[in-house]
Amino acid sequence: MKHYLLLVCLLAFVFVLTTGCSDGTLPRYQFSGTLTYNGEPVPAGVIILTPDESKGNKGPQTYLAVENGTFDSKRNGPIAGPHRVEIGGSHDFQTTQGPDGDIVAGKELFPTQHEFFDMPKKSTTHDFDIKGPEVKIIR
Repeated sequence: MKHYLLLVCLLAFVFVLTTGCSDGTLPRYQFSGTLTYNGEPVPAGVIILTPDESKGNKGPQTYLAVENGTFDSKRNGPIAGPHRVEIGGSHDFQTTQGPDGDIVAGKELFPTQHEFFDMPKKSTTHDFDIKGPEVKIIR
């Protein structure tokens, strides 16, 4: 688990270094909920919310770690408005070296999913349930 969270934090840090960060004038809201696959909690994962510039929303991305089917941004969540959402899920928290030298966290449970979400101007909970082929989740 520590390796997975470290990977998520490292990716967020690299993103901020390469693209800049918000000047702090945009309010951010708590965002929490569950991530399930065919109704079962996803053991490990990541949810990335990117403001949808095609709909006029600009600001910082938000990276959320998923642990045992739950996520919570605490206070540093997404800004309000439309977002593109990328969702990844893994069977476990193992961290291994990928074939191209990339770090891969756990065995992929499902391919990266893409959704849209319109974040209101308040703390919000939202549940994502990914549908796909029946797979026995390894814990």
